[in-house]
Amino acid sequence: SGGSSRGGGGGGGLYTPEAASVLMRDFAERWKGAIEQMHRDVITHFSNLQRGMDILQRTLSQLLIYYTRFTGPEGVLARMGPDGAALCKGAVTNPAFIYEIKRHSQSRVV
Repeated sequence: SGGSSRGGGGGGGLYTPEAASVLMRDFAERWKGAIEQMHRDVITHFSNLQRGMDILQRTLSQLLIYYTRFTGPEGVLARMGPDGAALCKGAVTNPAFIYEIKRHSQSRVV
């Protein structure tokens, strides 16, 4: 058959609460540092800083959309049942994510 049950309803899919737990823990540990590194890379590699910051903001906004699809009330975790929904409690909050997006995409180098 070869089809995957990704995002589907039943058990045995690629997304299990155990795999999601590892992913969530890794994300929680590294997300701020990764955003800071992207910010440094923009400052280093874009001669037009405004354009670089715009690209950074758009990229981080898209990441937030994907993260919300994963952790949101109707997201991948919620569809895993109680074990998946329980993982959402430890998720990085949208306001914290938005704060970091604004902080890094609005900063300027003098």
